[in-house]
Amino acid sequence: MNKEVYLKNVAESLALLSREVSILNAVNLYDINIVAEDFFPGLLNLIYGYELKN
Repeated sequence: MNKEVYLKNVAESLALLSREVSILNAVNLYDINIVAEDFFPGLLNLIYGYELKN
């Protein structure tokens, strides 16, 4: 049961992040993109074992 809760939480958080990025970009605010450049390679490396770098 905990696994389902965690997966739903992650899915919801990623959906919210996606929407926030879209909205901020629509009003020409791109700071979140710069933060994401550092965050997502680390996340994908952790999940998939990649060796991505910014």
